[in-house]
Amino acid sequence: MTDDHQRLREALAELRPEDKLAATVAHWHEPPSKKEPGTAPLTACSYATAILINRRVKWIMGGAGYATEAIPPVVFGIRSLLQVVPEGRWIEVNALGQLWDYMKFGGIGRYAMEHDGRTKGGTPLGCYPAIGEIIAAADARRWSLCPHKNMAEAPGHGSAKAIAIGTAKTAALKHKADFAPTTADHPKPIILQEFVDVFPR
Repeated sequence: MTDDHQRLREALAELRPEDKLAATVAHWHEPPSKKEPGTAPLTACSYATAILINRRVKWIMGGAGYATEAIPPVVFGIRSLLQVVPEGRWIEVNALGQLWDYMKFGGIGRYAMEHDGRTKGGTPLGCYPAIGEIIAAADARRWSLCPHKNMAEAPGHGSAKAIAIGTAKTAALKHKADFAPTTADHPKPIILQEFVDVFPR
């Protein structure tokens, strides 16, 4: 956890009991490469999580890394969010409706939790163990998912999306340009850089 993340955690701990805490997660990722695994350049991705107090965006957490689909950066974004939300504080998180397919009973994520991180097809689930961590936190009533078919309708999505396709995307593409990692370097989705942005500036 960076100093900025620690300061954010401290600020959230000072909220009044009556303050409504919510968050919205946006993401971005490149189209995946069609080259063979092991030689293919990784697919850059990013996430941004707008943290709202009484429906107003106060902070945005961002991250940059690699993933070929939407769910991993969203999962990583929620896991990072829960690391700064104090124990005993509940938060509602607006995210892709597809995430519910992972979190519901009998879903992809819960199956992986019971089968050493594997899918029903026997392949490793890329966002495991992070998906297991956020499901366990939801079961412990630390947070709840508000799934959206249209993320543009989620509160604070515009602010989150601006960072996901701005600062965070730029960081992801710069890392890719500087290091050119392949699937041999990172066989599973990963977030390598994270930051906190105070909003409004």
